[in-house]
Amino acid sequence: MDKDNLELQKRQLELAEKAVELGIKQRKAKEDLRDRQTARRKGVFWSASCFMLIVWSCYQHPNSLPPLSVLINAAIPAVSGLKRAVKETDK
Repeated sequence: MDKDNLELQKRQLELAEKAVELGIKQRKAKEDLRDRQTARRKGVFWSASCFMLIVWSCYQHPNSLPPLSVLINAAIPAVSGLKRAVKETDK
């Protein structure tokens, strides 16, 4: 009986250690998901901000488009922000 109880206790200890490891992995996965979602929101926010800058600039000058350099300078961060957001969420 004592040998069976000892084996049972060993098995219970192994299962408890495995449960702790799985709990740690699950918590880490949740944190990673939250970080990816935050990165995506930031990327989308900056992209939307840059796009709104372009729209606002066109609204302020309806008879003439803003210089191409202004549009390009506003579009580059918008595109790179979206790329970064997608890259962060694909990890």
